[in-house]
Amino acid sequence: MKKHLFSFFLAVLLILSLTVPAIAASRAVSSYPTLTIKNGVAYCQGKCNTGTSNDKVSLVLTLKQGSTVVDTWTADGLGIVNISENCPVKSGKHIRLYLLLR
Repeated sequence: MKKHLFSFFLAVLLILSLTVPAIAASRAVSSYPTLTIKNGVAYCQGKCNTGTSNDKVSLVLTLKQGSTVVDTWTADGLGIVNISENCPVKSGKHIRLYLLLR
């Protein structure tokens, strides 16, 4: 009887040790880049919201024209971090904005 109770107790501890971190890690993090081009100027914005003010956030926002990196900006903070910058661009090439969250 003691063996079965001990085995049951160990099984419950194992299950709890696996489910608690999964529950704690199920927060939603919201992050997105926004790119607007007007009169030859690219207006670039990157936002991240972790949902708590204790989380360290590092953002890297990169503007590319074709395969060439035009500019890169970084920002660090806790919980909510924003980057808002602009940069002149040439017409006729694909322009992309990348947001990296660290």
